Amino acid sequence: MNPSDIGRELVYPARNGKVLAGLVMYFLLLELALFARAFGLVLLAVILPAVIRYLMQLLEARSRGVDPGPPGIDTFAWTGNVWSIFPVLHVLVLVLGATLAAAVVPAAVGGLFAGLYGLLLPASLIVLAVTRSPAESLRPDTLYRVIRRMVPGYLVVPAFAAAVVAAIAGLARAGTPEIVTGFLAVYCAFAGCALAGGVARANRLHAEVSIAVPVGPDDAAVAAGLVRDREKVLGHAYGIVSRGNRAGGLAHVTAWLEAVDDPAAWDWFIDRMTGWEDPDAGLMLAQKRLGLLLREGRDTAAVKLMLRCRLVDAGFRPLPGDRPLALAAAERAQHDELVSFLR
Repeated sequence: MNPSDIGRELVYPARNGKVLAGLVMYFLLLELALFARAFGLVLLAVILPAVIRYLMQLLEARSRGVDPGPPGIDTFAWTGNVWSIFPVLHVLVLVLGATLAAAVVPAAVGGLFAGLYGLLLPASLIVLAVTRSPAESLRPDTLYRVIRRMVPGYLVVPAFAAAVVAAIAGLARAGTPEIVTGFLAVYCAFAGCALAGGVARANRLHAEVSIAVPVGPDDAAVAAGLVRDREKVLGHAYGIVSRGNRAGGLAHVTAWLEAVDDPAAWDWFIDRMTGWEDPDAGLMLAQKRLGLLLREGRDTAAVKLMLRCRLVDAGFRPLPGDRPLALAAAERAQHDELVSFLR
């Protein structure tokens, strides 16, 4: 990442209206929890996980180069997308570590722990956002491989975090009002997640682990007019599905895919159809595509497709006849979480 890329991610929360609205909302809720004193602990236990969940959604979206959706009531739920709430564990470790450091641990040891943790934490969050696997985000070998791939650009993230901590501590000692330092802390948390996502995107981590970036048409497809044909087929299928005939819409798309020599179209249609209000037709198309990939022995593509569909529906599974092949592909890819799910 060059300096302009870094600056663009750091100001991203201010440039994106939806993200800025979420930032302000969460900041006001946190201020309310702090103002409520004793009852505020209960509020904080509800609000802080919601903030963390949205920060992970922001990091994941920026790692793919897209905008996250606006924060919704779902961020306050403890079910669904459990991966995004996993960083609460890191918060607990940091709080416990700071408490022990202040009480019994020598300052030098506490500083060493804080420095090491601060160096590894961004990598752990990046791996979590890309793989959506809490177990993978804690594996030392994965963290080492990811950090090694991303340096020296990666070092900007922990350096930014350290600078923020030092700056806010300095402002607090200078008597800056708490509401100002609090807002700066929340903004910098959002900016830091956007920056971490930008670093992951610059290093194309999604191309290496787990989740594939949706595939668009190449230049040859555009030149041949296939994109226009895809849109026409997609629009017709949407009309069929919206009238309650899901099987008919799926059959319309499948027949076109089987008749046209456009290999990238499968991913294109899956990406568009799983983005509909009712993604079931797209997931059913993905099951068909998954069966083809598995029978062709394309393990990596099959595993990525399964993980990609589980982002839409955590319960996504292969067709019954394809499950043994899917399990074998996941085992060969050494994706333990997917293996456990398929079993």
